[in-house]
Amino acid sequence: MNPSIPLYLVRRAAPMLAALLLCTPPQAAADAPPGYYDGAKGKTGAALRSALHDIIDNHTTIPFSGGGYDTHDALEDLDQDPANQNNVLLLYSGWSVAKSSWPDWNREHSWPKSYGTDSGPPHTDMHHIFACDASVNTIRGNKYFDEGGSSVPWEAPECRYDADSFEPRDADKGDLARVMLYMDVRYSGDAGGEPDLELTDDTWLIQADSRYMGKLSTLIEWHALDPVDERERNRHEQIYSDIQHNRNPFIDNANWVYSLWGGALLADYHELSATTGGTITFSIDAGAGEGNRDLLLLACVSGTEPGTLLPGGLATIPLNQDWLTNYVIANLSTPQFRDFQQTLDPWGRGTAVLSVTDPLPPQYLPVGTTLYFAYALMNPYDTVSNVITVEVTP
Repeated sequence: MNPSIPLYLVRRAAPMLAALLLCTPPQAAADAPPGYYDGAKGKTGAALRSALHDIIDNHTTIPFSGGGYDTHDALEDLDQDPANQNNVLLLYSGWSVAKSSWPDWNREHSWPKSYGTDSGPPHTDMHHIFACDASVNTIRGNKYFDEGGSSVPWEAPECRYDADSFEPRDADKGDLARVMLYMDVRYSGDAGGEPDLELTDDTWLIQADSRYMGKLSTLIEWHALDPVDERERNRHEQIYSDIQHNRNPFIDNANWVYSLWGGALLADYHELSATTGGTITFSIDAGAGEGNRDLLLLACVSGTEPGTLLPGGLATIPLNQDWLTNYVIANLSTPQFRDFQQTLDPWGRGTAVLSVTDPLPPQYLPVGTTLYFAYALMNPYDTVSNVITVEVTP
């Protein structure tokens, strides 16, 4: 294919791209005990998924009801209103209601019971069970998560629903996305009585007595748009320390989402010399399912205006724009930069080489500048990798 891509063909990779490339360093693992994720270090794609599953598998379980400390008791602790210890905060509505008003509020299985969580460890996994207004819980039913529809009645007017899908209020979207992603990795069917849960965009698969849930692309978008906040982090820590003793990797490290569902980009070193230039080789692992597809390397630069041309004609990504705005990378065929567009091999792997043979122009890349790289798969433009940072040194 011609590596000089017409601008009108370089469309937005996905809504999550803007959140990925806001010229800020990627989130590192946070709050996990030292050594907790050692088994996942240096891994990407399927190897990372397997390592994370092994780390969070076999958690401590509690009874659903009637057995000492059960899921109802856990919700009274996990979803307690910080401003009123006699109340719980409800998912979807955000209301604070008396704990004693049970069963006007009840347990919401965010991964519905009819999709594989009606028994065994997923039935009592507190990562995905929340306090919820009973009537809103009924309206949500077993609808998958997606956007659009009619407003929920007065109990949760910020939520929307239609015959098949349910859209939570903005404040809950990222929390629910990370829970769904956790469930996909935690439950792989490798233990007796545990289902192999799977997120998908194929809504025909999402039906009663299945193991599928969605929509994956929407959940990844919500993960980017609604980052982890203090309440989500505190709930997570309490599940880990007091109840189940396992963690949600995607609360601890946001970029693992893009490695598992968007591919991973690795670099052999993360510096370019302003005096002599240099070469950085990016290794790409997009997964076997993305083999034989074209990709495009994306970049943005700290301290530059959107659209600034870099050496070789690579343009910075326009930032902070509406999701419908196209993202533009210009003139990828200029000799100073090569191999920015290529076809992945049948296993979804490849390399992209950034080569700068001359000193870096100080007006664009002064010492201390940070470049941010990711890649997007093309045709369709639906997958974006994690972000690699490269610093300009003397």
